[in-house]
Amino acid sequence: EGHCLSSEKIAEQVCTNPVTVRKVLAKLKRVGLVETKEGAEGGSCFVKHPAEVTLAQICSAMGEVPVTVSKRTAEQDRNCLLALGMADVMEGIYTDLNVLCLEYLEQTTILDMERRIFRSK
Repeated sequence: EGHCLSSEKIAEQVCTNPVTVRKVLAKLKRVGLVETKEGAEGGSCFVKHPAEVTLAQICSAMGEVPVTVSKRTAEQDRNCLLALGMADVMEGIYTDLNVLCLEYLEQTTILDMERRIFRSK
């Protein structure tokens, strides 16, 4: 909206914890997407035009990978050839999915997200 908001206000608007918001804002600030201002009118401000920033840039700033798995089957039993083979196959699938996801995220901007969110309101 072109003005700064406190982490508490942002957290309230996105229904999460202010500490979580501050962690995200710190990562976005490191890559130059957010600036902070002190004082009564202070807070965090998005400094780029929403059409210039893609979700892939946000994903990268956050250090995230779109498709991850928390546990590999093969790690449970190293002697199981099926589990080892399946783990390798699944690793390839995750890699392919990440490539496709990042291609999609590269085509989606913050402005696109704003339009999706607010068109129904």
